[in-house]
Amino acid sequence: MIRAALVTGAARGIGRAIALRLAKDGFNVAVNDIEASSSDLKKVQQKIEEIGRKSITIIADVSDSKSVEKMMQEAAEKLGNLDVVVANAGIGEVKSLLDTAVEDWDRVFAVNMRGVFLC
Repeated sequence: MIRAALVTGAARGIGRAIALRLAKDGFNVAVNDIEASSSDLKKVQQKIEEIGRKSITIIADVSDSKSVEKMMQEAAEKLGNLDVVVANAGIGEVKSLLDTAVEDWDRVFAVNMRGVFLC
């Protein structure tokens, strides 16, 4: 039985490594990231397909509930029921707390905390 997984924040770094490991372990993998990372995300999809697994890219903002719902539906429709979801997407502000605007702080929490909850 072929299993299916979804990895958020999969365009690079830890998310990319997790997506490739899951593919090597026999999973078909939906990879997700934001539009700004779409070209790197496409490369991850190609690497997964080179491994011999099916892969799709899904551009979505994990901090937006409607976007996450649509992402989950698309992954399930194209790969089957998801056996694994890795809520890996995360961002950070590289500046002092005193220099961090409230809007920046809210965005970090929206992606890093709300995104995990929604996924």
